Amino acid sequence: MADHGARNDHSGWLEFAIIWFCLSGILHAISGISALARPDYFHERDLLIRNLDVWGWTWLALGVGQLVAAYLIYRRVNFGRKFGIGLALVSLAVWWVAFAAYPGWGLMMWLVDVGLLYALIAGREAFHRK
Repeated sequence: MADHGARNDHSGWLEFAIIWFCLSGILHAISGISALARPDYFHERDLLIRNLDVWGWTWLALGVGQLVAAYLIYRRVNFGRKFGIGLALVSLAVWWVAFAAYPGWGLMMWLVDVGLLYALIAGREAFHRK
């Protein structure tokens, strides 16, 4: 008889991390492309670093990195977990600096990044069982 009790393999947290890294990566990439293509869309005067080229490339690189991390986590590559933790920390720092210009979005991204950090730390055992 199959046991239908709660699984303790933390794979749900990894699925959470994969989905949110994909969503966050796409949104960061769109923000980066927008900052490079349509600078009038952003509140440059409220940003701590008032150069939208820097922000555009930062957001674009962060977005591409998050999509790569999502793929590596999906494949259960242990480096992907570590890379994802690093990207979540970088994203926290980036949104800390941009918070004055976009407080609502910054707060949401902080919450997502904290959730991603928890998911990747809590789900580390799933990388050792394939």
